[in-house]
Amino acid sequence: MDIKEKFKTLIDKKKASKTPRRSVSMSYLAGVDSWSSSDFDGHLAVVGHQSRKSSLYEEVDLSKEAQDVVIGTIEPIYFQTDDPDVGSHELEKFPDIGDIHVINGIRSRLRKQQAIVSRRVSDLIMAKQQDCMDEMRKIDKLQKEGCLAVAFCIESRKSLNVGREKFTNASLHIISNYNKRQRIVEVINNLKTIRTLQMTDIQLQKLLKAEDYPGA
Repeated sequence: MDIKEKFKTLIDKKKASKTPRRSVSMSYLAGVDSWSSSDFDGHLAVVGHQSRKSSLYEEVDLSKEAQDVVIGTIEPIYFQTDDPDVGSHELEKFPDIGDIHVINGIRSRLRKQQAIVSRRVSDLIMAKQQDCMDEMRKIDKLQKEGCLAVAFCIESRKSLNVGREKFTNASLHIISNYNKRQRIVEVINNLKTIRTLQMTDIQLQKLLKAEDYPGA
């Protein structure tokens, strides 16, 4: 018999016996702050509205100590981080349970645990909201400073490229002027040599005309 058939059998037995549904009074929940972890197993943590035919529930406002007790009843499987199959885990308990009230109690306990955990998480989020906003402002400031730093680096690289280009052009201009100077110096030296040869030839011609052969 699968779980669905078991549920159907339990419901049929419930209708046939017409067993009155056990209600939970406020006097029963009056000492909720002093409940222990085991007190939540198999008990309802909600108040039923007797004036309605449907199953409507009103959550009991628990103190922080009572909430800690409820959180302490949560099984370790719900704290696992490897995505456990908690649905199958809960359904595996049903074959050993034959009372629909106990099943409703377990369901209500799980709902109460979920509500308290959700509220506790919400409270923690609200408590850290200001810190989160401060951190977001710091992140936004760092992002803006990072953008300014990137823009500064881009401008610096552009300036460096311009300076490098100017330096290269200036260096090439200096080298070109140096080469021109060297060529001019070489030409001047050649002209001096030619002039010396011309002066020597003129002096030689004068000595020959004067028949000063030893001087020539």
